[in-house]
Amino acid sequence: MQSSNNPTLPKIGEVLHWRKLYGAASSLSVAQLARHNGPIVYVCAQAQHMPLVAKELEFFLDGDVPIFTFPDWECLPYDRVSPHPDIVSQRLLALHRLPQLDKGVLIIPITAMMQRLAPTNYIDAHTFNLSIGDDFDTELFRQRLVDAGYYSVDTVMAAGEFAIRGGIVDVFPSGMDSPFRLDLFDTTIETIRLFDTETQRSTETLQKIQLLPAREFPLDSASIETFRQAFRATVDGDAKQSIIYREVSKGLAPTGSEFYLPLFFDETHTLFDSLPSNASFVLEEGVMDNAETLHQEVIERFENASLNPEWPPLEPELLFLSPDKIFSGLKNYSIAQLLNLNLKSVKHVVDFNTNTPPKFNINPRSDSPYSEFMAHLDGTSQRTLIVAESAGRRESISGLLNENKRIFQTVESWSDFVDSDIRLALTVAEVDRGLSLGDSNIEIITESQLYGERTFQRRKRSDKNRDPDAIIKSLAELNIGDPVVHEDHGVGRYRGLETLNVDGSDNEFATLEYQGGDKIYIPVLALDK
Repeated sequence: MQSSNNPTLPKIGEVLHWRKLYGAASSLSVAQLARHNGPIVYVCAQAQHMPLVAKELEFFLDGDVPIFTFPDWECLPYDRVSPHPDIVSQRLLALHRLPQLDKGVLIIPITAMMQRLAPTNYIDAHTFNLSIGDDFDTELFRQRLVDAGYYSVDTVMAAGEFAIRGGIVDVFPSGMDSPFRLDLFDTTIETIRLFDTETQRSTETLQKIQLLPAREFPLDSASIETFRQAFRATVDGDAKQSIIYREVSKGLAPTGSEFYLPLFFDETHTLFDSLPSNASFVLEEGVMDNAETLHQEVIERFENASLNPEWPPLEPELLFLSPDKIFSGLKNYSIAQLLNLNLKSVKHVVDFNTNTPPKFNINPRSDSPYSEFMAHLDGTSQRTLIVAESAGRRESISGLLNENKRIFQTVESWSDFVDSDIRLALTVAEVDRGLSLGDSNIEIITESQLYGERTFQRRKRSDKNRDPDAIIKSLAELNIGDPVVHEDHGVGRYRGLETLNVDGSDNEFATLEYQGGDKIYIPVLALDK
């Protein structure tokens, strides 16, 4: 056993156990590995962990190393639903980039790692480039898009759609955040511009663009024939009684077609087939246990799906890797396994010098609600970086620090802070877990440590058009007389807390006063949700 804050990897085929990585320290260790090694595959035990880890890695890497996410389809096995186009877009971009990736991080849940995938030659064959000045055949381009799984629409709004209107061609490619518009002069591409789906107005001008396929399986005539032959050879009974067989034969892809993906190809690949030989794995704790659970769920859902002859399911081994095959594939790579428990039976262990990030008791009813937090800042020997989730939140915390006469500086990034000697700094990032590094004498304090889990939950639930800076994080931020915007009642003044008897029990309410003296009372519990 060794102790370190410098992450290392074992030889190929070996497993090194990383312990005592608390808070965001595990993501920081992966980021440090990614800067100095080949591609790193970070396998999440739960799909819900992916956004949290991705945000942390973006923060620690600051654009120095590419980060890709490979989500699962967010569909239960054998469901007659299809994944959202944005999910397909992320997956195809990762599969396209992985084979040639020198450095980078791929974040994938074990649920996605167990899926069998389209062969890489399918993605390569249906990927093409366009540049200003290229000759352009509109009908040929239309057919290539259809073969690559794109849908023809009147107005392009989502990934996998295209629209052709005379000399203007709009396409929303997989792997991109925005669609692009081709302006044609006769049969030549004159301009390529990104545009906004809401306003349909053009924005940035590009010199060239790359298009990935829109689906994970093809629907050209050759692939449809491959599907038909494979279906008849694989599925018992009269193929014509099956809805999926009839629809695909017509060139259609009904929802749930993804669970017949292997029939469109002569062979399928796995994630291991797309990885460079110098890739390494970091596994969250519980990954292989969850693989066993998923495997059993697949078998049970296959048995239930087998009762419907119109949608005959494929055998589990055609769609998913068993835990044994996952374990066998991992043996070709070096592996770091995250562990929280101090198990004596575990060999090849690195204990990291990190501490559990503190949580602070912010008491909105106290005269000094932030006294515990301020005492920590005064008493710590560590350099402290406070992370606000938005620019507006940064201003609120800045005001809090100024009000309590704490000297601090604002920094743009994690690297700016690490490379400085600043004792107390403030920055913006969507990071929910803090960290405390012993060797480096550095700590990160996030809003979740100050306000609990409400920061993350409200960001998940909030409407995309609502200004996150307008959300009140805690009653402790309000002073008597502060203006407050209520969604239904508009702007009022905060008049403090009042205890009212409702249905025979005393409850605490925040009081808002409006012009003319009208008041409304909001249960404090409602503000905490």
